[in-house]
Parts: sequence; structure tokens; C-alpha cells
Amino acid sequence: FCLQKGEAYMWKVAAADDEAYLRTALKKLMNWEKMGCELIRVVNNGKELLQCVEEEHPDIVITDIRMPEIDGLELIEEVRKQQRSIKCIIISGYSDFSYARKAIQEGVSDYILKPVGDSELLENVKQCCRELDKERSLVTKARENQSFDRKSRVLLREENLRKLICGTATGF
Repeated sequence: FCLQKGEAYMWKVAAADDEAYLRTALKKLMNWEKMGCELIRVVNNGKELLQCVEEEHPDIVITDIRMPEIDGLELIEEVRKQQRSIKCIIISGYSDFSYARKAIQEGVSDYILKPVGDSELLENVKQCCRELDKERSLVTKARENQSFDRKSRVLLREENLRKLICGTATGF
């Protein structure tokens, strides 16, 4: 994340579903910008979504579980091999527990059954954004701490060198 202090970050979202009505709903019914997101691509199969993940590095992936080419679980498995920090939401018409268990094993953020209500999906995306914000904040703090540590070491070396030059160094 290369943000200056105070800059807003738009989380990138990509989605795949083989049902046209859901693809249309994702594009038209959700106010992505209001949630701090940018919907970068909505495709109709897992193969295209995997290609999108590789090319555009979305932060959040929304996928159907059963699709042509590559299904949602295979997609998430591949995504996890590439980049663990992507948040994944599965939308499925299948309430079969084996799908849900596999999704949990792959670390999905949520498993939503169709038909999907706008408010349910909205809340799941918002939760993913909150988690990503928290992770970004932790990374930023860790970087700030590393920078502070480096600066402290440099100052300590300079102080010790000054003491050596001035003849006030002790304990060497």
C-alpha cells in the first residue's frame, strides 16, 4: 500500500457468477464507491476471474461456487497459493455442508446462500473492507516501527562516534 497520510484507498473487487442476473446486480445495485471499493471486473466463470486476480490483484473476490471452467473452490485454492491476503466471499445455491467445510478450510470470509439479499452482500463486503483496513493499519505500523528502529540505531551510532571523537566514550 503506497498511501500518503489521509489518502483514501479504494479496495478493488472482482466477481464471477455464471448467472447473468447476479452479474448485473453486482454491477448496478451495489454502490461500490460509497463502500470504499472499486468493482474492477465481473465475469461469468472462474477461469476468467483467476486471470483477473493474476492481472489486476483485487483485494476482494466474490465468486459462485459452481461455474464452468474452474469452480469457486478451485479458484480460491489457486488464489490462496498466489496471495493469501485476498478476502473471498462465496455465493452459492448449494447448502451442502461439504462445500461450506471446504470453503472454511480455504479461509473464505463468508459463504452466502442464493438468493442473495443486497443488504447481506453489502454487509459482507463492508466486513471484508474493515478487515483489510485493519490489516493495512498493522502493516503501516510495522513499517513505521522498522523505520523508527533504523533511525534510532543511526542516532545511537552517531552519538557513540561523537563520544569517541570527543574522548568522552566510556565502557569500550
